[in-house]
Amino acid sequence: MTATVLWITPIGYALAAIVFLAQLWTQNRRLVRVGPAVLHVTLLVHATSLGLRYIVDARTPVSSFAESLILFSFLLALVYAIARLRYPLNLAGAFVTPLSLVLLLAGLFAEGDVGAVPATLRSVWLPIHVSMAFLGDIVLVLASVTAALYLIQHLDLKAKRPNALVRRLPPLETLDQLSFRFIVFGFPLLTLGIITGSLWARHSWGRYWSWDPRETWSLITWFLYGAILHARLIAGWRGRRAAILTVLAFVILLGSFIGLKLAGVGQHVGEFR
Repeated sequence: MTATVLWITPIGYALAAIVFLAQLWTQNRRLVRVGPAVLHVTLLVHATSLGLRYIVDARTPVSSFAESLILFSFLLALVYAIARLRYPLNLAGAFVTPLSLVLLLAGLFAEGDVGAVPATLRSVWLPIHVSMAFLGDIVLVLASVTAALYLIQHLDLKAKRPNALVRRLPPLETLDQLSFRFIVFGFPLLTLGIITGSLWARHSWGRYWSWDPRETWSLITWFLYGAILHARLIAGWRGRRAAILTVLAFVILLGSFIGLKLAGVGQHVGEFR
């Protein structure tokens, strides 16, 4: 039953993605309400499937890379849905929902990857570390999405050919501030993710840090986002330069999360089969 419910979820994300993408080419006001409604229903179904999996298996559903992708997909859509209630991010759904759909499908097709959590990794730090790391990554993804929207609008206005899409985006200053706010929220969560990961490593392997490729790239990502905050707060960076650096940081973040797994390197890969 859990698998059946979970396989229904991609349909919802696909429908939500279609509606949000349609908003890029039309100003139909009904779509503005339909997209979020479809997303909310899909999130409910997705949450139900995750809850059933937790009850049936009696464990946090992150014992494999596949399960991590499924959970990350849910949290990404959930954080976006919450952020959209506070900030003018409706058109950002055209970027977020397709990404959630791709991550979910990747997790579902890799479900044969699922196995029991190794005894050495069974600890209260598992859900704490994963929650902090995932939430930090997701908020930083939203920072990158708003930065990308900033660059799209900036290039269009610079070319002096504003189209209907750009006219529906928030002003450049608003997008710049939103990207900055998401980094301000996401950076502490990323920091807590690294700290709790170190504590978990100490509990499981007897050492806080081993310079595993995932650990190393997480630290590089942390320094990069720290540099973005420093550039904004101290050096006064704003606008295009900050947006480009934020998008670049997202590429590195994505590479550390997915690229290392696909490359099959590092202790994280060995433990989660």
